[in-house]
Amino acid sequence: MIITPTAQQKKAIEAGLGAVLVIAGPGAGKTSCLIGRIGHLIDKMGFAPGRVLAVTFTNKAAEEVATRLEALLGERGADVHRGTIHALCANILREFAEPAGLTSGFGIADEEYQRTLLRQMRQGPRTGDLLKAFGRHRLMGHPLSPGDQDIYRDYQRTLRRRNTVDFDDLVVLTGELFRRDSAVADTVARRWDYILIDEFQDVNAAQYEILRRLAEPHGNVLAVGDDEQSIFSWAGADPAVLKRFERDYDLAAPVVLETNHRTSQQIFGVARRLLRGNPSLFDKELTATRQSRFEVRALAFPDDDAEASWIIADIAADRASHGFEWGDYAVLYRRHEVGNRLESTFVKAGVPCRLAKGRPLSEDKVIGQVIAALRLVRNPQDSSAAEAYARHVLPPHLLLRVQAEVVAGDGEFLLAARDLAASMSRDPDSKKLWRLVYAVENLAAM
Repeated sequence: MIITPTAQQKKAIEAGLGAVLVIAGPGAGKTSCLIGRIGHLIDKMGFAPGRVLAVTFTNKAAEEVATRLEALLGERGADVHRGTIHALCANILREFAEPAGLTSGFGIADEEYQRTLLRQMRQGPRTGDLLKAFGRHRLMGHPLSPGDQDIYRDYQRTLRRRNTVDFDDLVVLTGELFRRDSAVADTVARRWDYILIDEFQDVNAAQYEILRRLAEPHGNVLAVGDDEQSIFSWAGADPAVLKRFERDYDLAAPVVLETNHRTSQQIFGVARRLLRGNPSLFDKELTATRQSRFEVRALAFPDDDAEASWIIADIAADRASHGFEWGDYAVLYRRHEVGNRLESTFVKAGVPCRLAKGRPLSEDKVIGQVIAALRLVRNPQDSSAAEAYARHVLPPHLLLRVQAEVVAGDGEFLLAARDLAASMSRDPDSKKLWRLVYAVENLAAM
């Protein structure tokens, strides 16, 4: 469906070459503006699709951009480069592994792998806190305590010994590569003539330097962001980066998308009142166009059961009044366990429902096991990969026993599993351990 852009969206879409900053809140048409700009660059300004780079903050957003580009440009949309900043950096490091100080074919550690590695380093109770501290240290320059600094050095040495990097490394190592080797930076930057960046308020300082270096040859860059929203402050993101962009590119003023097309005036009004006391980086007068017959209410309940009962009764009453279907209603919640509890209550009450977990594909049981297996195929000597695979095939109680053996022994997971299996010859669980050992050995042979 083609949506006619508003006057402000049109201003951003049809802007001249150089840097453009677009400030837009939720529901103001940020993605439509970004897609419209790409279409204008290609159809009206003569840019080749393959010379345009669109950087998103999540894989889901990258897929959304791809879908909309296909609808707008047909087959040409597939030639536009798009992806997350981490995917962009990963591709750069794979191409220039040696100049970056890496070995070709390196692996990328996800959070589960990182936590497994730290547990093997006997840091089990602190894995979450340590990973946050490591991230702040690398991306924001926060100092580590002497003890944590030692752990961090061991953590990094182990990753490199296993030819592996983590997600923060992707950004940090790419930034270091660009600063150290200007020829590589120039080679990469020459690939694109225009760069567009979505959710710019979530860009941290290290990512900003990479993106700015990529735009250096031409200065053609569109940044779209919301100065009142940032969910990645823990990773060094700061909406003030929008002001830095404005200063660095000497912009007179941003293009402000002030109209919210998604939210009703009732919800929008409450949200604006809640944010009234917050500092604002840019002057704007935000409005909402949609009306609703429902006012916003805040209710409190003595317990979870009372809340769920009220939700069911309220939906039933509304259906009786307005004739809506069950599928016309949605319940939003903050944590997965809340959804699980509500689902159970709905089912018991005979209310048809579908739980939209919204979890990444990698958390699917089968996909997770395949990924863990592939890590072992890539590097059979990786003890953390062996443990990650075991998490998918061993029952929790048995996994805990092997992990205890790892801590007590020399830190090699498969060796600990083998020793434990040998010591449990009369225990039925020993068969499960031997199956794990043989499976890992078979994967290694592949």
